[in-house]
Amino acid sequence: MEKKITGLVLGSVESIPRRSADVRYFRCKSATQVVDVAQRNAPDFIAVPTDASMTPGPAVVASLRSSVPRIPIYVVQHRADPITAVQYIRAGATNVLTGSDPVPPAGSVSAGDGDPSHPVIESILTEYGPLQQALYSIADVAHSRYPILITGETGTGKDLLAQAIHTASRRTGDLVTENVAGLDDSLFSDTLFGHDAGAFTGAHRSRKGLVRRAQGGTLFLDEIGDISGRSQIKLLRLMEKGEFYPLGSVEPVSCDVRFIVATNRDLSGMIRTESFRPDLFYRLSYHTIHLPPLRERRTDIPLLASVFVKEAAEIVGKPVPRLSDDTVDYLLGQEFPGNIRELRSRIINAVVLCPGSVLLPRYFGDPHDVFHVEMPFVPGVSQSPGSGSVVFPEVLPEMQDLNQQLVEEALRRTEGNQSAAAELLGISASAVNKRLHRQDASSSVVT
Repeated sequence: MEKKITGLVLGSVESIPRRSADVRYFRCKSATQVVDVAQRNAPDFIAVPTDASMTPGPAVVASLRSSVPRIPIYVVQHRADPITAVQYIRAGATNVLTGSDPVPPAGSVSAGDGDPSHPVIESILTEYGPLQQALYSIADVAHSRYPILITGETGTGKDLLAQAIHTASRRTGDLVTENVAGLDDSLFSDTLFGHDAGAFTGAHRSRKGLVRRAQGGTLFLDEIGDISGRSQIKLLRLMEKGEFYPLGSVEPVSCDVRFIVATNRDLSGMIRTESFRPDLFYRLSYHTIHLPPLRERRTDIPLLASVFVKEAAEIVGKPVPRLSDDTVDYLLGQEFPGNIRELRSRIINAVVLCPGSVLLPRYFGDPHDVFHVEMPFVPGVSQSPGSGSVVFPEVLPEMQDLNQQLVEEALRRTEGNQSAAAELLGISASAVNKRLHRQDASSSVVT
């Protein structure tokens, strides 16, 4: 006999209008009782109704999430309130439902759920409790059709999390990714919706937009806080109507896409300054997760550092050096404004420079140098002593000269290892190889 799904209800079971015959609902009189029963019996979900007689606030949900991080929590609103819904989601609710929604949502849980081996859980390497809890919450809704908003500073792993959510989503289509920062209104429309042949001058053939390419899958839009007001309206219409018009077309195309968006900006603050539409924000933030900066999860630095040291040694082709205690203390004392991306880059550079079997603090150099370019060999460009800054002449050198010097300096530091040089520069090894070939071709023409 198949095991029934079980759920705990904070308050009256009758406060959930749409109950399923396949679910056993158990009433708990208080949040404390919910936690006690959940920890002893591991239910498949928890329901928190907010009817006229009982309105537990987001703090109650946050307390439940802290105590039982792996169990889905569904808030059932007596009256739909988007603003309060966002507060519940941020407090740790898996989803916020209305009285017309089934509890739990169809297909959202099955009896015996709770396997900790999950792509979302494994996507971000962390031992930081609040982040682990947030990842468990997002893992619960990875298969949901509703949008997910990922917030966090640059370098915190938003793209990795988006990939993991798509992997766990059970959607059959592709994950299509686009950084929308810098796209003007026309380019935004063409990028998302595509165009028909003849739609504008130079449009000799039709072009599929990102939405079509992501049909049946996931569309991940990074830096969503940077799009213009007009582009926000276009995205809002797409999400509301579920269809779009390619440029030059009079026939609508239906949209079967799950949206994941990310930003390093404060969208709530942008709403207050009227630079981001609140209606679009509520559309995008059905589920939200914030990835904290590395300085707030310093306990993860030794764990991440050990992983990156092994990775760097494999790239460079060296034996894995040991992290000294002094190096661990040194890394724990750094601010890492570039977060995990900066930590990884600095460790790769240090492993390249390390001649022995122990990675010492001196191989990390001045952290400010990570964000400045040192190119003393470019004609007309000099280094300001001790500043880590580049001093440019009145007549700027050409970009190709600067790019070439960057490649040469990276190859010098990595003793000619193109893969390691590419890692330092944040480009592919093939890109380094192409630049070298271009330099050889240019040299042969000159001679």
